[in-house]
Amino acid sequence: MAEQADTEYPPCGLYITGAGLKGHEEHLGKGLMVYFHNHSQAGPPIVLLPNTNTNNRWTFQNQGPLVQDDTFIKSLKAIPAEGFYRLAHHLHIDQNKTIPKEALVQLGYTRTGEPILFIPALNGANLSFPETGFRWENPQVIFEAIAKNALRILNIPAPEAQTLH
Repeated sequence: MAEQADTEYPPCGLYITGAGLKGHEEHLGKGLMVYFHNHSQAGPPIVLLPNTNTNNRWTFQNQGPLVQDDTFIKSLKAIPAEGFYRLAHHLHIDQNKTIPKEALVQLGYTRTGEPILFIPALNGANLSFPETGFRWENPQVIFEAIAKNALRILNIPAPEAQTLH
């Protein structure tokens, strides 16, 4: 009996669809942001659509279609993870406003995967991120400006944080 070759899938993460998923084009067409899992409990990969956005971050649906359409999988375009980044270089918002190099920003997306940068404000001892941000016509401007790795933000309750050394 011939062994079946393992198919190599892209890593799990955020993607923009480059084609519709056969049999699901009505909901999973071209140009949508999805979370692609290269595995599922049933075996084949699965894609999940954005569900709700809270604090500029998406939660994704709990269920989605299994993907056995190689054309669909090959059409997926990876995008950086949502989260907090520091700018690798400055960005011009307009002729008069610039976000400086090394600034902390939050990267978020629209349902269609358009990147949005959110700039925090310092309120006392707290940073707060607005519900509206900045977009550029060319998304590569944002992707090239964020440092390669997202910053890790710990969510530790204050009493526990005081015990860290």
